[in-house]
Amino acid sequence: MTQCKAKSKRSQQQCKNHAVRGRKTCRMHGGILGGKKSLEARRKAVLKHGFYTTKAINERKKVSKFYKEIKNRIEN
Repeated sequence: MTQCKAKSKRSQQQCKNHAVRGRKTCRMHGGILGGKKSLEARRKAVLKHGFYTTKAINERKKVSKFYKEIKNRIEN
């Protein structure tokens, strides 16, 4: 079996686990990610409720800015 090619961010040492068959990395470093179908499912899951869409993020920023303005007017 081959050794995982991933390296530690802290120590810069190579991972000592065995790589998944047919891959260069072990199961903990992305060797078993599943197929194309599961990657697409993960992308869709992030947008399932729309919380991280650009539109939703901009709306939250506007609301936050509005509350900060109100708080400053009340304090002054």
